[in-house]
Amino acid sequence: MERTELARAADAIAAAITGVEQRHVSGVVALAAPEAARAAAVARAQQAATPFGARVEPLADGTIVAGLSGRGSARDQARQAARCALAIREVLDEPVALATGRAAAGGPGALGEVIERAAEMLRSRPLKVDATRRLRPVAIDSTTAGLLDARFEIVGDEAHLGLRRERATADAEAPRTLLGRVTPFVGRDREMTTLEAVVRECVEEKVAHAVLVTGPSGVGKSRLGRELVQRVRERDDGAEVWVTRGDPMSAGSALGMLAQIVRAAAGVVETETLRTRQAKLGARLARHLAGTDLARCSEFLGEMTGIRFPEAKSPELYAARRDPVLMGDQMRRAWEMFLAAECATQPVLLVLEDLHWGDASTVSFLDSALRNLRGRALVLVALAQPEVHSLFPNLWAGHPMTELRLGELSRGASEKLVRQVLGAKATDPVVAALVERAAGNAFYLEELVRSVAEGHEDLPPTVLAMVEARLAALAPEARQVLRAASVYGATFWKAGVAALLDASLGERHVGTQLEELVRRELVAAREPGRFPDEYVFRHGTVREAAYQMLPAADRARGHVLAGAWLERAGEADAVAVAQQFERGGEKARAVAWYERAAVQALGGNDFAAAVARAGEAAACGAEGEKLGALKVLAAEGHRWLGQLDDAARRFEEGVALLPRGSAAWYEAVSQLVAVHVRLGRSGGLDALVADLADDGVGEGARSARVVARARAAVSLVFAGSDALADRLFAGIDEAAVDPQDRSAQGRVHQARATRALVTGDLSTYLDHTSASSACFEQAGDARTACVQRSNAGYALGMLGAYAEAETALREALVTAERMNLASAAATARQNLGLVLAHRGALQEARAVEERAIEATKASGEAILAACSYAYMAEILTMARNHPAAERASRAALVAAGDREHEVRALASAALARALLAQGKVPEAVEAADVALKRLAPNASFGGEATVRLVHAEALHAAKDEGAARDAIRVARDRLLANAEKIADPERRRSFLERVAVNARTVQLAGEWGA
Repeated sequence: MERTELARAADAIAAAITGVEQRHVSGVVALAAPEAARAAAVARAQQAATPFGARVEPLADGTIVAGLSGRGSARDQARQAARCALAIREVLDEPVALATGRAAAGGPGALGEVIERAAEMLRSRPLKVDATRRLRPVAIDSTTAGLLDARFEIVGDEAHLGLRRERATADAEAPRTLLGRVTPFVGRDREMTTLEAVVRECVEEKVAHAVLVTGPSGVGKSRLGRELVQRVRERDDGAEVWVTRGDPMSAGSALGMLAQIVRAAAGVVETETLRTRQAKLGARLARHLAGTDLARCSEFLGEMTGIRFPEAKSPELYAARRDPVLMGDQMRRAWEMFLAAECATQPVLLVLEDLHWGDASTVSFLDSALRNLRGRALVLVALAQPEVHSLFPNLWAGHPMTELRLGELSRGASEKLVRQVLGAKATDPVVAALVERAAGNAFYLEELVRSVAEGHEDLPPTVLAMVEARLAALAPEARQVLRAASVYGATFWKAGVAALLDASLGERHVGTQLEELVRRELVAAREPGRFPDEYVFRHGTVREAAYQMLPAADRARGHVLAGAWLERAGEADAVAVAQQFERGGEKARAVAWYERAAVQALGGNDFAAAVARAGEAAACGAEGEKLGALKVLAAEGHRWLGQLDDAARRFEEGVALLPRGSAAWYEAVSQLVAVHVRLGRSGGLDALVADLADDGVGEGARSARVVARARAAVSLVFAGSDALADRLFAGIDEAAVDPQDRSAQGRVHQARATRALVTGDLSTYLDHTSASSACFEQAGDARTACVQRSNAGYALGMLGAYAEAETALREALVTAERMNLASAAATARQNLGLVLAHRGALQEARAVEERAIEATKASGEAILAACSYAYMAEILTMARNHPAAERASRAALVAAGDREHEVRALASAALARALLAQGKVPEAVEAADVALKRLAPNASFGGEATVRLVHAEALHAAKDEGAARDAIRVARDRLLANAEKIADPERRRSFLERVAVNARTVQLAGEWGA
């Protein structure tokens, strides 16, 4: 290459460089490409260099040269040039070199010199191809090498320097700097000692422990957390450390904080292909999981993080995607399985920054983990502002937890920080003024120190004004980038910011400004989270100041553009997207995302959030069928919260808006029936049942129609509305159910089991209940499978198989408690108490039944509470504590109220037995008569034998032997008729001989000549 040719190329490049008198310039040179491929090589090089503001010129011999210049420090320019050189290397097969120098505005000579120096490096000292990377390092001069920082990997010696690559973004827990130096960690020795002691105990004793650190904004919570993370990583116990952060723009998003953890642990970036993300997630989980556990965790942690797997070969995934609550249970199960596997291998420290911007689903999942992994080395450290207590009442109550209330920095600690950072400028008057103004707030103190260091003599009247003044001192381009970033919230991304700005600026320009903002300690780069090139505001005050600088019209426009970018980028956090569109005035687009957020909240068992998100969607103007679906989502939330009146209203509104005969309509009608039953409302049930029984509608949703009929029929049976239930049982066609839908098949078996119970066919009831439980297990619906397992335990108890019953009920109770299913746990305890009594464990039986009573009373489930009291009365009778049995029986009648339910017959029979044992015969006869009258004409429910036996015994005690004989004859005949329905001879024998009530009925019928 001739010197004159290089100069001409430099002149052509320099013509596009204007605006700065003195600047650093860099030249990139690539050796000649083969002639046949020369034009294509130049085009590729220009495309790679353009984002960096470089202009490419080809020489006659095929050598490619590029020049760069722009604003910023010499180090900024060197970084930009290095990235440009690396980008060109990626698209060319030829050696590349980079050199740096200084040039005056309009003076191409210096640029020609650096290009010549780069070309000389290629001629005199070409670098070899890197065997590991299969790419030749970029040759660089010592000036460039001296300007580049540690993020660039430089190889070789002084004579043969090479740039291999740019390392990943700076570590998320990098130390905080002030005026270019790490700020001293002062005034928190006591809190750090406590945190380290908790970690040490958890590791050594293998126990789970939570720590909550609360304090106002800027007091130093995050610094304390980062210091702990650093110290734990420096230990030699191999602890796994996960850090997740709440964000005000996505506060309340279901499982948002846990999704961050999983994505970060797997190294997943949203912009990668779905297949790549699936592979990364699977590889991460495969470290400690295998087989079905690995498959389940991959599928449901994938759902949590937006990495969807196909459902065709997974009945569990198929069922969960059609039931948000089931999806939540499955995600909880997968999360705990993943966490348990990690804790079994090494200690795990989980740090949640800004939990006050978190979500109830994350809190709930972690509560469950603390309960179920209490014997594992798990440390949970949450950092939050004090309002976290009102946002999440009783946070992790019942688990080992330490709360540290972080107060202001002491005067001594504040003075120490000021003196260490300011050095000679820290005169006594300056220190006193700064400490007084900061009032112990670490962030304010740092900003005030920065103000003094930059030569501001007058202290600003408020910190916010100080921050705004600091922002005003930025270059216009940097302020523009900062304002755009503030639209996203505390966390933002380079590509996202670029999407809000003039398209001609490009991501590279935005990247340059972000580097300047990082240098000025306004924002910080961190390891990629949801998307690449992730940044955070160093403090909320900075973000707020930048946001307030936006005109109203720009804010709205920015929010719409931000929402659109998040949508395109594959944002899984529905609330974050919805709020962007809503704040931008795009209400229709916000509706769809709020609806998705409501579904996510149901899946995360954050039922209050589901109601709120559905309400926000409705407030954005949802209409018609969409509004109907939102009403049903809100109703689901109210139902799980126990707010049954609200649930009924929302279900009714949803039914009126949804298309009649659609799958969603059937679901809503059946749920409305169930809510009416739980509220004890009979009005309106006839019309609802008629809708469900009508074969003239819903031909396109036959499976949904069958499931709705089954669900509603079960509710009606337990409400004592057998006639209405029969209308639905007749229309349950199992052939109409999708064979792949195990959950729907489970509902059909559940309905058939309930019908069998009504007719006294305990054997068939047990068979269908067991089949139902198996179907729900296959669908991954551990919640409903648990309930059905408990029902199977009840059936086994009714058959006298008390040992089997105890096993089934204890298993159901463990599952219910692990999943925090209060109602299911109460039902399992209710039946377990009675089974234990029949096995002779009267003391434990009473304790178990007392807990069932407490739980059912607290939940407001009147029928369940009445049944628990009646069972307690039976237990107390076995223990011969008859006065207490009488009190329990009367409590059962009070709980049942005037509801038309056969539990009143059971409670009256228990009262008659207690009165009879105390010699109160007339009262016993009266109670026994009431019990018999309260039996349905053809009742065969579990308490029928007890009611008829007690009635006969009361008559016999009253010396009415003829009536007693007739009563015991009917009791025996009904009993034997039910026994004939039991196909298994061993089960039939157990039913007649091992169930005390049944055996006594047969015995007395013989003794009394019946």
